[in-house]
Amino acid sequence: MDSDIAPLIDEEHNRNMSNPGTDSNNRLSVRRKLNALGILVTEMCERMTFYSISGNIVIFCQNMLKFSSATAATINGAFIGTCYFSPILGGAIADSYAVFVAIGTGGIKANVGPFGADQVKEGGSKAVEVFFFWFYWFINCGTIFSFTVVVYLQQNVSFAIGYAVPSAGMLIAIKIFLAKRNHYEHPKIQGSVLKKMFGVGFYLLRNCRKRGINDAKTCFDKAKINFGGPYSNEDVTNFKLLLKVIPIFLFTIIYWTLNTQSGSYFVIQGERLRVKVNSFTIPVASLNIFNSVCIMLFIPLMDRVIYPLMDKFGKKPTQLQRLGFGMIVITTSFLISGGLEIVRKKDIEKNGVIQQVIGDKTYNASHVTILGQIPQFALTGASEVFTSITSLEFAYSQAPKSLKSVIMGINLMMTGLGSYLGSLLINVIKKATANDPWLPDDINKGKLEYFFFLLAGLMALNFLIFIPVSKSYQYVTKETDELGEDNAEEEHKNEN
Repeated sequence: MDSDIAPLIDEEHNRNMSNPGTDSNNRLSVRRKLNALGILVTEMCERMTFYSISGNIVIFCQNMLKFSSATAATINGAFIGTCYFSPILGGAIADSYAVFVAIGTGGIKANVGPFGADQVKEGGSKAVEVFFFWFYWFINCGTIFSFTVVVYLQQNVSFAIGYAVPSAGMLIAIKIFLAKRNHYEHPKIQGSVLKKMFGVGFYLLRNCRKRGINDAKTCFDKAKINFGGPYSNEDVTNFKLLLKVIPIFLFTIIYWTLNTQSGSYFVIQGERLRVKVNSFTIPVASLNIFNSVCIMLFIPLMDRVIYPLMDKFGKKPTQLQRLGFGMIVITTSFLISGGLEIVRKKDIEKNGVIQQVIGDKTYNASHVTILGQIPQFALTGASEVFTSITSLEFAYSQAPKSLKSVIMGINLMMTGLGSYLGSLLINVIKKATANDPWLPDDINKGKLEYFFFLLAGLMALNFLIFIPVSKSYQYVTKETDELGEDNAEEEHKNEN
């Protein structure tokens, strides 16, 4: 991994002989590997549970609760948004009091990634990078089970049985996690870190314009103890780092607005495509499997082949370059989705509709096969390899030790905000296009392709603004952390 993006971790890899977590070759001990594996399996089961609920939530709302397509899509966005908005609270609790992970989605999502990375960090920055690759790989093992076995049970047997299976999976996850509880590497309890960050922020708002003491050079200096403020240098430096990474995370909001549509309007589009292939009926939500399969294929390919090859020639992309490339990929996915919608409706105009029953509801569908959605799902999955995985790695590597779970929670909160924005956008579009609706309950009479093209346009605009911001970002390194950001900046000036 390039030195300019090395994670901010306690590597001490130059003193391997004194490190009980690694051998003389800086290889992780079996115990630490088993710790990491237990966390990966736990996360796999948790994600299986989550996607068993979210994967078919649109069809459940349409069939069982009799909601319209737009309302079902809004509920899907609100559900995902709430699940991903809560990790900021879970992260604050974990960084402050080290409460263990199995307390709900908010507790799990912000903590399981950093907690797993803590188990392997003594193996160096590469071990952390590899952990996040395989962390996402295990997530998608659970996802594939959800979008094959579970959604089939929900759509073709009963929702009750379909929800019982993931419940059992979550119980297994808790048992696996607790079985290793006495062997994990636990972070040091820090106190209320998030409270300190809010305190620094409010203090600066109140006192930034006031005259400081001891020749305070910047507004931030005024909050430090040695300039008359109430906070330590570390607290103020951590606050500056927090302000530094949040703008980067904000650019992922639009990305997640698009990504979450794979569970709503991709599904609604799929209901109006031919689901029968010969005598087999394909569960509509199961097309998400191509998202997961693409991720599972790309992760080892990028980790073992592409990135090492690029690194060999000095061309390995930085974290933010990977983030941006994922934005391009998902934009392409939505352009293809809009194109498929045009083809689907033209087929109806030419050949009429076929009636098909999904759950207990009848839909007028085109003769175009649902397998036509494979490219858009696959490209959405490919985009996650670059944007989603890298955002996890970026959150961990750029966070000071005391704020890792909080910053991970902020990163995941962007997923929630993206989902909420998607729900808001659906309702705004419904009202704005009431006379010529884009998103009616029967999308055969609407303009769903416009919605997909609009999202692609928003993502493209987001990417163009992201380019200059990402180029100006200065990565936090282990050396920077040890010097302190202010000292590092001064040293950089002296070198120039």
